Amino acid sequence: PLLGYDVLIRCALEEPTTALVAFGFKTNPDQLKLRQRPRPVGLGLLEMCVNIRANWFELPWGDQTFSIYRTTLDAVGGVPSIPLLEDHQLVNIIKKAKLPATVTVAQGWGDESDESGE
Repeated sequence: PLLGYDVLIRCALEEPTTALVAFGFKTNPDQLKLRQRPRPVGLGLLEMCVNIRANWFELPWGDQTFSIYRTTLDAVGGVPSIPLLEDHQLVNIIKKAKLPATVTVAQGWGDESDESGE
């Protein structure tokens, strides 16, 4: 697990301008057990595009792990009851409600700082 993630989330949510927190996205080829070395160029491109979408456009998706206060979730009607892309719809609802949508914090799963090896 990401070390100190709970502190990062709490600090970000304490900001009055933050409605939802999402982690940055980063892969670790060792954990993915890739046979190809060096690391495939596509992984870096994927990380870059996901993080641009999340940071510049404030559109993180559920694979980036959301954290949100229950009161905020209740204020926007909860998680949409749809079979696909409910995470994307939730972020759009928060944005339309004029709530600041996201703060991306720290690294994502599989970062080199993850010492557990899991």
